[in-house]
Amino acid sequence: MSKPVYQGDATPGDWSVAGNWDTGSVPINGDEVYLYSNTDDINAGLAQSAVTVDELHIYDSFTGDIGVVTALVGTELAINATACTIGEPFGSGQSAGSDRILLNFGSAQTALSIYKSSLTPADTNRESIRIRGTHASNVVNVLGSALVGIGTNDPDDTATVTLNAFAGTVNCGIGVTIKNAIVGSDSQSSNVKIWNGLDTGGVLKLRQGNVWTYGTGTIPTVNQLSGTFYAGSTGTTTTHTAQAGSTLKIVGGAKTISTLNLGGTLDLTEATGALTVTTFNVIDNGYQIIDPNGRLSSQAIVHASGVQDFAGGYGRTIDVN
Repeated sequence: MSKPVYQGDATPGDWSVAGNWDTGSVPINGDEVYLYSNTDDINAGLAQSAVTVDELHIYDSFTGDIGVVTALVGTELAINATACTIGEPFGSGQSAGSDRILLNFGSAQTALSIYKSSLTPADTNRESIRIRGTHASNVVNVLGSALVGIGTNDPDDTATVTLNAFAGTVNCGIGVTIKNAIVGSDSQSSNVKIWNGLDTGGVLKLRQGNVWTYGTGTIPTVNQLSGTFYAGSTGTTTTHTAQAGSTLKIVGGAKTISTLNLGGTLDLTEATGALTVTTFNVIDNGYQIIDPNGRLSSQAIVHASGVQDFAGGYGRTIDVN
């Protein structure tokens, strides 16, 4: 195993040129690869999918671009990596990091940790970091301020991931399968957009921040400790628990939640279709239902004490604070 560092001395920007690496050879299987203190745009020699490196480290002091964008679609650095870090601080100074990093990890199992990225992407209305990989055990950890896209480089991209978005902004494309997700932490909030729901049996935990869902994907289980969950997907949710202080906001057309455990606020102001809840449990007496247009179907609401209210089917706000 060697530890090649990109220097770009021979043909700047070409990954596949041996003279661009301090070891005098292009990274191979089992290497630990390092990019730091360099402004080169790596835009050639990107087809490295036959190589599996043990570690790929792209530090915040590497501020060049990785990948090429033509007509809105990017050509990624295609390389298998068992572990990858992006944006980790290197040296005494602080840098915003790269404004374009495009990576395709292929079918390799990858653990990716993102510390930060530039918040002004090179590509308008796109993320600074755009990644994909199809292994069922891929893990993405977003640990700081970053703009991240998973499966968003091309509309046909597919990816599979367990997402731990403890911070930053993460957009998950329509071809992304999310196994499980954590959004936010005790000390940081995160913003996550999901276009394809979660995998069968998947759990999303919203600790702090915001989640938006779109399309028709299902999210089997949502555990919402705080923040706002914008339920725009028409797919059925099996169980949604919204604790006191959190807001479940229904946006868009008809939706079904099999079991809703409500301690916070259910807001149907922007709902355009009916919300059907099969089992409705109140878990905190400070709950609130905002339903000015009568979108909540008529049903019993069961309190923890066993007392039942009857609500829905008419426009009203139930506020028991």
